[in-house]
Amino acid sequence: MSPVLTRRQRDCLIWAARGKGDWEISRILGVSEETVAKHFRAACERYG
Repeated sequence: MSPVLTRRQRDCLIWAARGKGDWEISRILGVSEETVAKHFRAACERYG
């Protein structure tokens, strides 16, 4: 079975693909920059 991203991981990746940085994504989603970074790390770990 292939890895599945959480909704927040997907949201972060979509905004990053649109050219937004961690700070901008954190403002859009209403979370901290560190939380955004954690979502990116977790997404990368799921796909190796």
